[in-house]
Amino acid sequence: MILRLHDNLQDAGARASLLTGRELDALEAELHVELLGHGGNSTLIEALRLYQSLLVAHNFLYNASLTLFPSEPFLPEHMKIVERLVASDVQGAAQALTQHLKAACERAIARVDIIARDLGSGPINPI
Repeated sequence: MILRLHDNLQDAGARASLLTGRELDALEAELHVELLGHGGNSTLIEALRLYQSLLVAHNFLYNASLTLFPSEPFLPEHMKIVERLVASDVQGAAQALTQHLKAACERAIARVDIIARDLGSGPINPI
């Protein structure tokens, strides 16, 4: 699974500026649901289950704010996590995941801000 995630991220990185919201959402789910779901951390698994609606909302957020970044910043962040796992550096992967989650929180706030501003200027097309 880790090698598949690595290959998918490598492919996505090669065409980062062309990725759709649906593709970005799938990449997020691979790391945050599929991979982390195998970690044996029952608290994390429960949090993923409780906040599944946030993952569903990502597709809308990505499509509504695709121009916020030239290419999606989470791609190299996810790659850093996966590369640490490929190298069996679990501690490094955990540190990279922590850094990613902090940065992702700031980006999510920026995306929501863009959408809130756009709501004042007319309808938003989520697809």
